[in-house]
Amino acid sequence: DSCEMEADPTGLDCDSDGHLDSCEIASDPAVDCDADGMLDSCQVASDPGLYDCDADAVLDSCQIANDPALYDCDSNGVLDSCEISADPAVVDCNGDGMLDICTIAVNPAADCDGNGQLDMCDIEADPSFDCNGDGSLDSCLIVDDPSFYDCDSNGQLDSCEMEADPTGLDCDSDGHLDSCEI
Repeated sequence: DSCEMEADPTGLDCDSDGHLDSCEIASDPAVDCDADGMLDSCQVASDPGLYDCDADAVLDSCQIANDPALYDCDSNGVLDSCEISADPAVVDCNGDGMLDICTIAVNPAADCDGNGQLDMCDIEADPSFDCNGDGSLDSCLIVDDPSFYDCDSNGQLDSCEMEADPTGLDCDSDGHLDSCEI
């Protein structure tokens, strides 16, 4: 058999199984998913962090090629799961297993202020960004409808100002700042 090492002792047998790599690939192309002429198992063994960051014995490049949206939503050539493992608080602040940048790409409203971070994570980091506790950044509510949310244009939700001083700012308790009713 020409695929035995005795037949061609100069041939490459990276996994030392006594069969030439070229013959293994010819009989089962799946063992070389990226078609570079090297057994995937040997690539992984040579530098697991480079070729298989999630340690599942499948080349990262092949996982990405098979389903880019599932494995690499930001198209940077690195498995999303590995990016998340490396720095979860920065790239997946809400811990849902999807890169925040991809969540925002699918749902831009999840980052109403356009700072590249999910609003829910902005609020978690600093609850004062949502003084009324409705889950929306106050700054975005004000931008959406300034006359309704911030009639005096001071950058604070009127409802929160009135909550802090209910009688001093809304003496007739009608839910509108007195200064805006004049």
